[in-house]
Amino acid sequence: MEMDLRENEVRMNRSPRTAIYSPAPLARTWINSAILALLFSSVETIVRVQSPVFGGSLADSVQLSLLFLFGATLWMALQFPAVFLISVRKNIQNRLSRGLLTVISGLYLYFLFLLISASWCFYINNGIYLSSGILKFALGNSAALQLHFMQTGTSFFLILNGACAILSIAILSALSAELSWPGWMGRAIAILTAIGLVATAFCFLTFSHAFLWGNTHPALAYRYKPESVRLPATDISKLKSELKEKTDDVAYSPSMIRNPHPVFVFMVESMRRDLIHMNPCPVPFMKSLMKDSIFFDKAYATASHSNYADLSVWYSQYPLRGGKSNHYRYRDPWRGASIFNVFRQLGYRTAYISSQNERWGTMINWLHVPEVNYYFDSEDYKGKTWLNKDDSAGLISLIRQKIATAGKVEDSATLRTGEDWIGRQPDLNRVFVGFNLQNTHFSYVIPSGGEEPFQPGELDFPTIYAMWPKNRAPVVRNRYYNAFFNLDKIIRGFTEFLKEKGIWDNCYFIIVGDSGEAFYEHGFANHSGPMYDEEMRTFCLIKPPKGTVNAHVVQKPISHIDIFPALLDLMKLPSPYSFQGISPFSGHRKFIYMHSNALIQQDGIIQWPWKLLLTYYPHRVELFNMENDPLEKHNQYWEKPEKATPLRLQLIQWRSRQLSYYNSPELYKNYFPPKKCE
Repeated sequence: MEMDLRENEVRMNRSPRTAIYSPAPLARTWINSAILALLFSSVETIVRVQSPVFGGSLADSVQLSLLFLFGATLWMALQFPAVFLISVRKNIQNRLSRGLLTVISGLYLYFLFLLISASWCFYINNGIYLSSGILKFALGNSAALQLHFMQTGTSFFLILNGACAILSIAILSALSAELSWPGWMGRAIAILTAIGLVATAFCFLTFSHAFLWGNTHPALAYRYKPESVRLPATDISKLKSELKEKTDDVAYSPSMIRNPHPVFVFMVESMRRDLIHMNPCPVPFMKSLMKDSIFFDKAYATASHSNYADLSVWYSQYPLRGGKSNHYRYRDPWRGASIFNVFRQLGYRTAYISSQNERWGTMINWLHVPEVNYYFDSEDYKGKTWLNKDDSAGLISLIRQKIATAGKVEDSATLRTGEDWIGRQPDLNRVFVGFNLQNTHFSYVIPSGGEEPFQPGELDFPTIYAMWPKNRAPVVRNRYYNAFFNLDKIIRGFTEFLKEKGIWDNCYFIIVGDSGEAFYEHGFANHSGPMYDEEMRTFCLIKPPKGTVNAHVVQKPISHIDIFPALLDLMKLPSPYSFQGISPFSGHRKFIYMHSNALIQQDGIIQWPWKLLLTYYPHRVELFNMENDPLEKHNQYWEKPEKATPLRLQLIQWRSRQLSYYNSPELYKNYFPPKKCE
């Protein structure tokens, strides 16, 4: 009894400064959450200081302080679902229910940290956060992306997921901890929360829409929607009068070709046009074909990423159809005719043979179609699929055990598949084969026994698509060259097969890069990024049958959607009305249009030598003179308004016509897409 009285007396006489604050369970959880929020925001502030965006001026320091408070407040809000579930769990006695709430809280925190950390990794490397469009595309292709990461960045993939899992468990434990805090802690947290709310309100009131939602924090960037382009009103009735009705289309028949020529099309991953100017040249055989071919010196992809660029070639259509990422469905009323459809009607046997899994971006729905007699992609392959020898640990073992299918087939195996199919055809002069070759996709496949003349070229450092170390660009570029050097030999071997079959001299042989490849020339790596020439200007040639057309170089710019109209023109055949491309041999293209919606949201237009890029996130407009500034280092948008303004208006008008067509069921169900926008 005396001991209890003494303890009570000591408690009563203790100084308030040393009093221990034991708040209610909910309040304790909120204090824990606030401390964690301050910690997270501090780490993010350190990252911002290290980024090139931070200049170190007084204005930058003030903005950095605001973003620190803003970030802490945002992290408090982001933790709210977990805090709420933990608080509810503390009042539940049933162990099963408590366990279920714990699992839900942990999963929420895991995915929260995974999304935020992935976006910060991208920001550190490229200066922008990941967007909602990228997230939606990733979710729609989650299985393929996992395989891609296992092939090109197993270590990073495992470390990131493992770190997020460990962090979510640690944070869950910290939020659940029954801690007692000094009395001043609660008051300090309350004051900081009030200051943070004021700073947050100030940010919302003063920061521009684009900066607030696109540049302050990954959580907001995922929800960022670029400010809508002020599109000029499109007169639907006038647009309708310019379109051809679908009741009338070009009819093809075998009798239209008296002397048939086989056609072989090679869509080569990431093939820059400037490969031919290197010394030594990594593609000596393909370069040698130029002397017997029509070479398009200024051939531009329609997009910087495959799910848009590839189908634009096969269907001769622009990829811009709506504000969101394209998802292809077989019964899309605007699908139109593919080049396979044309040649099938001409009495040809058609094949599409790809080294990749065409489920990527749902492209399979427009490629595995009835007009393709024989379809093959990596899911159909029964042999060994390619594995990155540098990434042999962890989940990659699932592929070796045949539990998961590797995303790509090595190109020599793909061409052997093509040779087998071609050899079985009754009429070798009536075959049309489209190949999609992928050895040159990052991280660049070197076949077994392949040569590696460009050194150093060993990727003996952590690599992941678009986020490998900038200071290792020369090494990565050499690996890229080595992949092309070996692919060049593989394609040469295929031409030997055609010569053995006696059809080389009689065939059309087309090679086109689906896009280019960047090595941080403008801050981005690989492709899917901004539409500078390293990603958009590709190798492109058509070798015609011997004695039919003189070899020459086409200097005027063309779009990739013009390639098959050019082929049909050479064969004295009309193009389907659904084709938006124009043959460079009989028509005139005044403007080249481009559109990307992957790691960047961007439209582009070329009226040689001028090129204008309109970027929606992060917002900017750029104008380059491609003759005087081929490396696109000098933005002349503000210096040359007399050039920039007409091009920008022309680009916006094209965008308006495209979107008006695809957003009007009356138009896309009854009319072919707009062919010109001059």
